[in-house]
Amino acid sequence: MCNLLFVDDDEVLLEEAKVYFKMHGYDIDVTPNGEKALQLIQSKGYDCIILDIKLPDIDGFEVCEKMRQFISKPIIMLSNYTEFDDRIYGLKLGADDYVCKPFSFEELNMRIQLRIQGNYANRKPEVIHIGKLAINTGTYQVIYEDKCIDLARIEFEILMLLINQPGKIYSYEQIYDAIWKEPLNKSRHTLQARVADVRLKLNSITHKKYIQTVRGKGYRFVDNPDKDE
Repeated sequence: MCNLLFVDDDEVLLEEAKVYFKMHGYDIDVTPNGEKALQLIQSKGYDCIILDIKLPDIDGFEVCEKMRQFISKPIIMLSNYTEFDDRIYGLKLGADDYVCKPFSFEELNMRIQLRIQGNYANRKPEVIHIGKLAINTGTYQVIYEDKCIDLARIEFEILMLLINQPGKIYSYEQIYDAIWKEPLNKSRHTLQARVADVRLKLNSITHKKYIQTVRGKGYRFVDNPDKDE
């Protein structure tokens, strides 16, 4: 049974969510405020968190950022369709996906399943070595010499896709389809922002350009960037 935490200040929506997800075999906790949500994630393990941006005490952005200090499980944020910048900001803070309001529970359930059963959900944890880089698939950590960074789930999936074939150019469409499980359409900025986050985190500990932009085509991972400097 999958455990969900649903955080939203709409009490009617919370009750509807409880009914729907319990009918579909989930164990679900709901809360209308961010502080309670932060308490819950430290006392109970959840497979996925659904988090609204607009909360009465602290906003969803702050909740998301704080949650990432404790968990690596998927966080799906809820936002109004017109709040594009908010959605980008949420992804940068560590959210794995977003669903626009109004939404159907069927769509939300599909996205929850995609995140819980992601590319690496059932993969046995291991440490992958690429030169001086050590990538831990169990903790979503990247280690370079004595320095370490933590990646959000979606950032880790992007990195794992790129390192699958070093040197190969992955198009924007290929990356978005593989990670977000849907056509690219108008969300190129979302993709670019998340790849930039991964690249910045890698650069912060390695000072090397492992992820390179190929103008007009996409991105590639270079396993020995010193040769290109």
